[in-house]
Amino acid sequence: MSLQFKETLARIFRPPAPHKRAGPPLERRSAPRRPAYQTVLVEWEDLEKGPQAFAGRLENRSAKGLGIRGPRLIPPGKTILVSAEEGPAVKAVVRHCASGVGGFYLGTEIIPREQRRSDREPMYCAAKISCTREGRRDDLPVIIRNASESGLQLESPEPLSAEELIEVSHLGSYRQGTVTHCQRDEECYRIGVQFIGPACHEGNRGIN
Repeated sequence: MSLQFKETLARIFRPPAPHKRAGPPLERRSAPRRPAYQTVLVEWEDLEKGPQAFAGRLENRSAKGLGIRGPRLIPPGKTILVSAEEGPAVKAVVRHCASGVGGFYLGTEIIPREQRRSDREPMYCAAKISCTREGRRDDLPVIIRNASESGLQLESPEPLSAEELIEVSHLGSYRQGTVTHCQRDEECYRIGVQFIGPACHEGNRGIN
């Protein structure tokens, strides 16, 4: 692997420097949530049942995410469209979903309108992906075929489902992402991955 490729992957998989300050630990959320009480329409595509939707309540928001209360469970990794009474609809990825009083609470991360913020750089480099299936953690060796600040294209011996939540490990760190597409390519599968959040050290890993 060339020095240029090593520098690219080192930058993409470099965890952010820890904040140094006294007192309680910093809130992991990079942008503070503000209370926001309004009705929203949540729409998503179910691979078996087709288009799905419900009316929910937006409870809080930040520049990067939304907290929504609704009557339906939506699994982590699913892409949703959120429409409010005012303003444009936004796409978001479900990070976690928990049951509670008044239904289910969805923690989501907004998908930027321009998903690919930089050109993909071609390369050929070994990595590993991890995912949770039927309560079991699976690890799979893959090849990174191209990379950018917002995502990767992987070459995998096995297929993955669209919108599946995975972790991609390289250089002692990992990044979470969702599968945007998976296509058969002769004897392997080409998989597109969009990053969710910053890089983390492998010692702190764990799919939600």
